[in-house]
Amino acid sequence: MTTKQRIKRRLEIEGIAFDNLFEDLIRLVQGNIETRLSRKIDQQLFVEVYNWSDVSVILRNAPVISVTKLERNRFTQANPDWFEIDPDFFAFDPIIGVLKTNDIEDGFQNARVTYTAGWVVEYDSEGIPTVNHTLPFDLVDLAEKLVIRLFKKRKSEGRTTDSFDTTTIEWSALFETGDKEVLANYMRSWAN
Repeated sequence: MTTKQRIKRRLEIEGIAFDNLFEDLIRLVQGNIETRLSRKIDQQLFVEVYNWSDVSVILRNAPVISVTKLERNRFTQANPDWFEIDPDFFAFDPIIGVLKTNDIEDGFQNARVTYTAGWVVEYDSEGIPTVNHTLPFDLVDLAEKLVIRLFKKRKSEGRTTDSFDTTTIEWSALFETGDKEVLANYMRSWAN
């Protein structure tokens, strides 16, 4: 989602003393964001089995770049026989990740989808996004703020508050209200 170079630039840190820590914190933050969004960030190929319901299914990961294959199981879970659906008989919405077809009956674990989804996360050696980079900036900014928050909090682990003179800092959960609002923009929900 971000790089140690970007974090060091924001913190005005030079040298390599914290590089390993920044890389660990970046992985930790990305994992937390992916868990919160219930999807992966980095663009990759997915092969997933779904319970087909009605005429559509919401794919677990989005934005969907392409659907390579849609298959239905003609036999049992214990002895599956996957039959490929002709691409002319299904459609998908790449933004919300909904796949639709009338060629699969409702059932349990009876549809298998092969698709590519996620954002291209690509930076040059200085941490500048390349022209291929598609991850929205508000998610990059959120990830960087969370890494910095964890970096600054690391010496206060286990404490709920820190005070100095008349100022008190309350250490709470990783995601604050504004962070949750950013994440809400990327959570998918189904509306009829």
